Amino acid sequence: MKSKISFNNKILIYVLFFVMVLLFDRLFNPVSIDNITLVSGIGIDVGDSGDIKLSVQVLVPNASQGSSGANVSTKVITTQSEALLDAMYDIEKETGNTLVWSHCTVVLMSDEFMSEDIMPHIELLYRSYKFRDSAWMLVTKNDPQKMLESDMVYEDISAFGIQHLMTSAQRRANAVILNLKSFIEAYYSEAECCLMTELGVTEESENMCLASAGVIKKGRLVGFLTESQIRGYCLVNHSEISEAFMMIHDYTPVNSRDKMDVGISVYRLKTKVKPYISDNGVTIKIRIRGETEIKSSTGSLVGINAPKDILDAENENMKKAIADMFIEKIREAYGGMRLFDGDYMGIYNLFYDKYPNEPLEEILKDFDENHLSFDIDVDVRSANFNSSYK
Repeated sequence: MKSKISFNNKILIYVLFFVMVLLFDRLFNPVSIDNITLVSGIGIDVGDSGDIKLSVQVLVPNASQGSSGANVSTKVITTQSEALLDAMYDIEKETGNTLVWSHCTVVLMSDEFMSEDIMPHIELLYRSYKFRDSAWMLVTKNDPQKMLESDMVYEDISAFGIQHLMTSAQRRANAVILNLKSFIEAYYSEAECCLMTELGVTEESENMCLASAGVIKKGRLVGFLTESQIRGYCLVNHSEISEAFMMIHDYTPVNSRDKMDVGISVYRLKTKVKPYISDNGVTIKIRIRGETEIKSSTGSLVGINAPKDILDAENENMKKAIADMFIEKIREAYGGMRLFDGDYMGIYNLFYDKYPNEPLEEILKDFDENHLSFDIDVDVRSANFNSSYK
């Protein structure tokens, strides 16, 4: 009996050793870059007969191009199929290589494709171990295939150029941004609503740019916000804005009756949002502190040699105009929720974090922009006329 156990143990050791050798060879044996294809971005549209049209921008490293390093060529491969998974397999068959989806940085979808619930398709990407959940998600009114095939001023690879636009907006906190993971979280939240960046094209140079923002409710595109609503959303939902440009229209200086437009940049803008429930109803208090700088105007503002009382009066007048502009944009952002019947401002989650045991659906059913209170204080400086109004 003792020798039988010893024999079985030897067999087990041999089997384990053989498996370990196979795994070691599989994990550490390098794969030639000629046998893989890196995916940098994908575009999803509606194809013929309602099929899914998948456009994949691929990077093809070629190690044989000189001694200075790998030469990368790019191309966009397009296929159509009834299901997204089948289309992905078709792309792999066409390239003849193993597709590396983990390098995909951009998921660009047409507004027509997003007119229906996209969650069954997007969840496939999210649940796949091959796909990165940090990939940026964007909607476009243009053809995603043509957008991926376009060149950008500062980047030959369009997907990387789009990524640059998104990361820059994320750093400055002056635009709507959404990645795959955030979309999934919003879909399964109480609000079932979020905003998605729209990728557009500038009229002057036809370069790609971040345009509006689409309102996504239950996985479906229901409309687009105005520029003013987007600014209001960013003022409330980004706790700190490092840089943004805004216009004050029809501004009237203290020493003139002529109205003008004034362009301002905001810096280090910090926002605190607090919800309150009382006997008088619900209120959201919004407190904004920061710095602003006048960049341009269509008329004459107070000069540096003006008397101190005039400078002080102009300073207070400009601060009030900026605060009024902020309030107007924030009210428009909250007011848009009624139009789209979607809580893209995150009101429910805001109140739930503080009042988890309250019947919030009943309490918040009549919430609108009239339930907001504001406390806004900004410093005003001028880059063109004088160093400071103060």
